[in-house]
Amino acid sequence: MTRQPGSAAFRIEYLAQHPEHVAPLATLHYSQWHAMLPGWTYATAFAELASHRDGPAIPSTVIALDGDALLGSCSLLADDHDAVRAHSPWLASLYVLGQYRRRGIGRALAGRIVADAAALGVGTLYLYTHDGMRYYETLGWRAHAKHTFSTLEVDVMAIDVDRASARAGHA
Repeated sequence: MTRQPGSAAFRIEYLAQHPEHVAPLATLHYSQWHAMLPGWTYATAFAELASHRDGPAIPSTVIALDGDALLGSCSLLADDHDAVRAHSPWLASLYVLGQYRRRGIGRALAGRIVADAAALGVGTLYLYTHDGMRYYETLGWRAHAKHTFSTLEVDVMAIDVDRASARAGHA
């Protein structure tokens, strides 16, 4: 279990171990990101999540759980968008349900993906965001590039996986 000061206990496990959460998570992901991903459907989101493996692996998704309740998720992907295929691999789809935010769950999910990337020998991990740059900077990520998806400008961020894992190990 992961315990954050002032919050309830939660655990992080691989989605592949909990297939009952694929459909609800696909609904959450589709609702959150379909507007910025033209042509992406709920069926595509479901199929992608259902194909994710137990990890550390690419692709994989980790989920935060409190008992059987889904609190959030984060993925490790080889590719995340056609416009940014020059970079790989990706931390993607960091999502925490609104009522569980500000409890360290997002930090723990992202940290788990960075740790999994380190276990796989990844040197640099990337993500993109249109509104979360400051949050990711607090987690040790740095600005890398800007891209435009249709009409939405996003910031591509990067993290040195070995350095981040070493910091996490000393925390």
